[in-house]
Amino acid sequence: MDWKEFLTDKAISNYIVFLAGLLVGLLGHVIKNLLKKPDLIEVEKQKETSLISLSDEAKDRLNITYDEQPVKEFYLTLFGFRNKADKAIENVELKLYLDTEYGQQKLYEMKFEDPLEDLRTSKSEVKCVVQESGEHFLRIQFPFINCYKLNKDEILLKVYSPKPIKAIRLVGGGKEWNSKFFDRVEYNEKLERMVRNSSSVGNLIASSIYLLLKKKR
Repeated sequence: MDWKEFLTDKAISNYIVFLAGLLVGLLGHVIKNLLKKPDLIEVEKQKETSLISLSDEAKDRLNITYDEQPVKEFYLTLFGFRNKADKAIENVELKLYLDTEYGQQKLYEMKFEDPLEDLRTSKSEVKCVVQESGEHFLRIQFPFINCYKLNKDEILLKVYSPKPIKAIRLVGGGKEWNSKFFDRVEYNEKLERMVRNSSSVGNLIASSIYLLLKKKR
């Protein structure tokens, strides 16, 4: 066969079309991967409440204990963990960093409410870690979390403490998954303040839209 047949105008055109198609396909694959959102585990601070409601005078005269230890203030902070993906996410490890002011307090107790506890390959764990830098975080580990949409698999973490728990950031991610923190308590407080302070319906709507967009980031 004459090699010149591979260099005719028609052959060269076919080569160009083939290479262009290959380039477009590769570019499309790269763009698709870049735009694809990773699976998400959402951690939400759902509740913060004082379990002791007494006047200062009464607190000084009453002896209140928890696990045989005297307490003056007693707060419950509730965190929810949901897998927003369409499939289970395994080997989940998260670090929930705490505000410096309240983060250095000694926590009374941390415990899970887990509807699928008996089905997990190993127990979920939570531990308060103190770093040399002074930062504190809760290290939280789950063997897996099922899809919330299909299985309603939500894990709750109850934290009992002398003062409220304020989380400032969440660190955690793995192969094809990431995590996001949302403070619903703070969100509702801001919304209530805006309702009280808004001078017009327009300002209230604009402020509500701003908060909604901020939540979705």
